Amino acid sequence: MDVIADLALPVPATVICEMMDVPSADRGKFTEWTAATTHLLAAALAQPDVLERAMAGAAALAPTSPT
Repeated sequence: MDVIADLALPVPATVICEMMDVPSADRGKFTEWTAATTHLLAAALAQPDVLERAMAGAAALAPTSPT
């Protein structure tokens, strides 16, 4: 068993998705976006490609205005 891959990553992600009512089909994307977005916490130290992925993740997570 790989503790990180099999437990430390999927369990909190699943709990958060359940609490936020993220549809099962979107949980992989949600987890990817939130993982990328955490790099904004140290944006001044991030490499440009990491910062670009973080900004894309944040944009994907941001609510959109109803039309």
